[in-house]
Amino acid sequence: MTAYISRDIETPLAEYAKLFPAVALTGPRQSGKSTTLRKLFEKSHAKDSHAYISFDDPEIRRRFTDDPQLFMDNCPEKVLFDEVQLLPQIVPYLKIAIDRDRQATGRYLLTGSNQFTLMKNLSESLAGRIGLLSLLPFGTTELKDGREMSAAQQFTRALLRGLYPELVIKKWPDPADWYASYVQTYIERDVRLIQNIVNIRDFHRFVNLLAARCSQQLNMSTFSRELGISVPTIRHWLSILEASYIVVLLPPYTENMGKQVVKSPKVYFLDTGLVCYLTGMKTVQHVMNGPFSGALYENYCVAEFVKCVFHTNRKSRLYFYRTRNGAEIDLVVDDGGSLSLYECKLAKTIHQRMAQNLIEFQAGGGKKIKSRVILSLGDKPLEVARGVIAEPLYAAIEQMKENGEIA
Repeated sequence: MTAYISRDIETPLAEYAKLFPAVALTGPRQSGKSTTLRKLFEKSHAKDSHAYISFDDPEIRRRFTDDPQLFMDNCPEKVLFDEVQLLPQIVPYLKIAIDRDRQATGRYLLTGSNQFTLMKNLSESLAGRIGLLSLLPFGTTELKDGREMSAAQQFTRALLRGLYPELVIKKWPDPADWYASYVQTYIERDVRLIQNIVNIRDFHRFVNLLAARCSQQLNMSTFSRELGISVPTIRHWLSILEASYIVVLLPPYTENMGKQVVKSPKVYFLDTGLVCYLTGMKTVQHVMNGPFSGALYENYCVAEFVKCVFHTNRKSRLYFYRTRNGAEIDLVVDDGGSLSLYECKLAKTIHQRMAQNLIEFQAGGGKKIKSRVILSLGDKPLEVARGVIAEPLYAAIEQMKENGEIA
């Protein structure tokens, strides 16, 4: 039996189950949603245990479609409905069941892998009745053996193998085989569930090209010209990738008054292993010795912060900063009243000049700068300049989890 690895989202899940009649956990396919919920709430012979019903089973979907009310009446008092995006018709019946006893909390647990059709439907139809959370692939600090690894080892593990639970736990001989199946399933099922894209081949080309431009500012006109596809189509396809938790867009930070900042967002993939697969990188040496290594490291760092925000249910907002004159900061974490600034440097030897943009950045809008950090491959904290620290990503994420305000 495979050992269960605890997830940071367990605490917000337990809290929401005490506050809301229903809790929905969304995220990409194979991120561990069902496993996590079943571990926490499906307890054998326990009075408060949740029964498990998967709508991935066509027979169960048929039973609901034939007689929805009878199906709901025969459900246990507490139930975990898996893959709810496959049966969105259940939402009105959930609302009716919840409204019969609004004081009963944690009755319904839902999972789904489609942010658009599921989250929008649930948030509108079950407003005030449901808590919404998202689970992404493992964060590096969730893997406790990471404490025994160097910063470089943590990065290279995430490079080709990625951090999806099945790849971490089962240790596939060739991760490319798993990713090939994952991409095929994603295109055949999730994409067509969101939108029946006619030209799947062009969509696949777009995903590959986007992977090769990770950590860069998004220029839809460039994609349009290179692929021969209209800008509205590119915009629509990008929204599908966001909805399925494949990519995340980081907006520019604009509160620093008096500066001309760029307006286009930057695009990041939520799993670095998927980027390597899509771009054909098969060895760590191929990555580390190539011109793409810095972009991949930045993608890795930003994705880890995104996971931390999602998994701890934080109020933090993430941005990047760049002026038209070229001054740039890879990541700005806005915790409301304060900012934390991060530069991603794929290096063990850090020079003071690398801290220049961090030093010169001035916060606007009455905010204070809490920290200025260079995320490096060095394994020990190092003061680079006054007020600027270089440290490994693992330490920065741990500190964010311990010190940040949780929603």
